[in-house]
Amino acid sequence: VVGAGPAGLEAARALGQRGYEVHLSEADRELGGRVLKEGRLPGLAEWVRVRDWRVGQIEKMSTVTVYRESPITVDEVLEFGAERVVLATGAHWRRDGRGRANGSGVLGLGAIALTPDDVMEGRVPTGHVVIFDDDAFYMGSLMAEAVGRAGGTATIVTPDDVVASWSANSLDFRHLQKRLYSLGVAQLTAHNIIEAGAGGLQLAHVWSGVRQDLACDAVVCVTSRTPHDALEKALVDRQDEWQAAGVLDVRCIGDALAPGLIAHAVYAGHRY
Repeated sequence: VVGAGPAGLEAARALGQRGYEVHLSEADRELGGRVLKEGRLPGLAEWVRVRDWRVGQIEKMSTVTVYRESPITVDEVLEFGAERVVLATGAHWRRDGRGRANGSGVLGLGAIALTPDDVMEGRVPTGHVVIFDDDAFYMGSLMAEAVGRAGGTATIVTPDDVVASWSANSLDFRHLQKRLYSLGVAQLTAHNIIEAGAGGLQLAHVWSGVRQDLACDAVVCVTSRTPHDALEKALVDRQDEWQAAGVLDVRCIGDALAPGLIAHAVYAGHRY
């Protein structure tokens, strides 16, 4: 199992519980992947229990071996001799604006924007920061809160008619709105970014098309995520070597296959 995020941890735990010999390889020192990173955001500390319980269960199992600080290459996978390879390598947030409202990205945005990954790794921008939220769930609001806690001023710009519209389905909408208003976060709804530059953004109202400029010091792009599937592609390219290496099956799971919620990643690991 390559990757010890929510999908990889649950796959290793469930396989170990069933008596399989499991080897779990994680590139970082700490286990948890996105759970660990998102758990550092405002109000999400309890989410780390998703990792803690699974690590606690794995530590009791003699059938599961964990390799920390062990990024793994295609050659190492083939040399290892595992019959089945599970790739739970996760995903990363895009910085080019590509998402539901902008299928080809936003001109100039990739050159200047930060992402939630940057913020979760401690690179929190200051000054007037625009959060471009085309995700419509909790992450945009958390980015605005992180900016506010760091002393900056945040404006959420979203092509949707309300901020965090999908959070109505999880009953978080009212709670998120209360937090945003208590922090003084400005909300500019029904606006898309047409072009980005060093001095700010050019916006367009999604219904009328009326354009306006918005000056800012930084942009955090919360749009979509791209799977880390390079290892899978490299293994597929060398599929003619699998039989000699004893490999019967290679499969991507969780965010490495289709980015979703942490709950989706855990389910994917358990289903495997």
